[in-house]
Amino acid sequence: MMPTMNELEEIKNSKGRRFLFFVETSQDEMDYKKYERMRMEIWDDPSDHLSCPRNMAAENYFNDGSSLFLGIYAEDEKGNIRRDENHFIGFAYGYVGVLNKNIAYQKLSNLNFYSQYAAVRQECRNLNLGLMLKQFQKKIVRDVFHIDTITCTFDPLTGVNAYRNIHKLGMEVMDYKESLHKNISGVLNRTEIPNDRFCVVWKLKEKKKKQDYDLDSLLRQDCLVLSSRLKKIKGKNIQTDMEVSQEIDFDKQKTSKKFLLIEIPYDFYRMIRETDVSDEKIRHIPLDWRMRTRKAFKKLFKTGYRVEDFRCKVMNRRYRNFYVLAKKS
Repeated sequence: MMPTMNELEEIKNSKGRRFLFFVETSQDEMDYKKYERMRMEIWDDPSDHLSCPRNMAAENYFNDGSSLFLGIYAEDEKGNIRRDENHFIGFAYGYVGVLNKNIAYQKLSNLNFYSQYAAVRQECRNLNLGLMLKQFQKKIVRDVFHIDTITCTFDPLTGVNAYRNIHKLGMEVMDYKESLHKNISGVLNRTEIPNDRFCVVWKLKEKKKKQDYDLDSLLRQDCLVLSSRLKKIKGKNIQTDMEVSQEIDFDKQKTSKKFLLIEIPYDFYRMIRETDVSDEKIRHIPLDWRMRTRKAFKKLFKTGYRVEDFRCKVMNRRYRNFYVLAKKS
């Protein structure tokens, strides 16, 4: 039995405002233009795009296909929720696939939902809407599609994604992919920085496990494999303190510990923007982070470590981001 419209919508509150989370069920191809327009507004990469509106309408699960389009409408200044593009402030897109191609579609347990895009407009960030959007996606995939697994990828250097996906939602890092996407540009990328990605799995029926470590204790025990220092630079827009990656410490005593830490920049997107200058030493800062974190993750994964958690901590009046890795027996 197909779900009712009430089951495909949910009103959520955040910081005194109401937001309507909804599943797109329209057969009108014009209703799909807003997804591509928002995707372009956020990523701004003309070489990368969704399908044309006619094909998006056809591939929707509620029409002829297996894709899922989710959206968010924000209430207006009078407290009314208007279903128009002026109040369309976020979306998520993904589709059904399989985990094991040898089994293909023979078993329900082999079905998987791949989440490709999820974003909220700049002015509506810091309202916890990204987390709410993923939770709404989980509800629809589990209760309507009857699929227990969501997979996705994200840049290991983006702390906002790591904190949400790993710390809040309990996703598990399965693999590290080098240069997964080629020649991506736009406002969130630079072509000379390889687009490495974590491949992660979200097991929808499993509860998030309780962590058995203490971050302060790990920092006191010098469990950092890769860390940062501040350097004053003349950025693209302002003069600012920028996090510069330190050399990797792989000494044997350290890599025998149960837990290790890898630091990443607090705001990698800001780093990409501000280092987009002619000075090669400044321009190279995010590339150094990419290559050193790539080396650290891949080496530790090979020696039995796995990502356990992701944390953000204020230290000496600055925010610092840490992956917590645990050695598995």
